[in-house]
Amino acid sequence: MEINSIIRLQNRDGGWPYRTGGGSWTEPTALALLAQLATTANAPSVEAGLNWLRAGQRQDGGWPPSPTVAQSTWVTAVAMLLPHEVMGRAHYERGLDWLMGQTGQESTFVYKLRNELLGNTTGVAEARNGACMACFMALRPQAMAQVRRGEEIVTCDNCNRILYYAPSDPAPANSGSIQPKVAHT
Repeated sequence: MEINSIIRLQNRDGGWPYRTGGGSWTEPTALALLAQLATTANAPSVEAGLNWLRAGQRQDGGWPPSPTVAQSTWVTAVAMLLPHEVMGRAHYERGLDWLMGQTGQESTFVYKLRNELLGNTTGVAEARNGACMACFMALRPQAMAQVRRGEEIVTCDNCNRILYYAPSDPAPANSGSIQPKVAHT
């Protein structure tokens, strides 16, 4: 794939999607910027991508997989692959602070043993805003669509929990007047 093919995939907001026509995500945006920086960069494309990334950085210094996920995750490490001279020192330092503050405790023997002893070994997790709510990893768009359809069992590619989707249905304003459905014989 030539660099111009990558540039053509850029969304109007400055980020890159996982697939043509999709919304912008942190990981493909950072990778597209790295590809441009390794070759002949298109200055307007790079600047638009950097602006999208900078705007997406959360208050805690990390990045979410996409703007719809309200949690900083591992994709912060991908964004941090960009040189600090390009990202900007302040954004880079905040991202680095976030990364250094992560303990990775969920992969330690003590953490796993504690959860086992406490009975916190659930094998299911909610899929919300394109991410697994147990490990906060971004889900493939296809996996999220499959979970929403609910026609088959779908597991998180990262933590292997079975995913379920709970639509956020706001309660009706006058819920007292709703009558349960009763079967008449």
